[in-house]
Amino acid sequence: MSTVLDLINNLKEISVMRISIKAVELSTDELVLLNQVQLFDGTNNQGKTFKKYKWEEYAEEKNKQNPNPGFGYPDLKLSGSFYKSFYAELRGENIIIDARDRKTGWLMEHYSTKSKGQLIFGLIPDNKAIFIQTCFAPDVQKLIEEQTGLKFTT
Repeated sequence: MSTVLDLINNLKEISVMRISIKAVELSTDELVLLNQVQLFDGTNNQGKTFKKYKWEEYAEEKNKQNPNPGFGYPDLKLSGSFYKSFYAELRGENIIIDARDRKTGWLMEHYSTKSKGQLIFGLIPDNKAIFIQTCFAPDVQKLIEEQTGLKFTT
């Protein structure tokens, strides 16, 4: 049985940074999935659509595969290999979403602007909120409960 002194010592040992890092590491798959869903809907990391395809025939084929983005708008998915190569990781204090597919460099260059930079990787504000509410915050809560023995109630 824990004493009040045990509880105080457990609370002193909490490192918000360490817990936050662990919580992000636990939910990188969810970050990747949110980015993929966003792209599948034709939305870039600025909340806008990508520029339309130049070729009408290709736009028709892509629309048959995935009408979600709207006719002529890219979803950056053809064979699925690009999406399958996505990963997320912490680099310093930044969460990076990237891909290992051989097309990644070309796609990032092609889907970039001088003012906004690359438009593929990263979440729109709504998806950031979803990530925080459904993944990050519950993982932080769980890790604090495990470290302190306390239970959060709603």
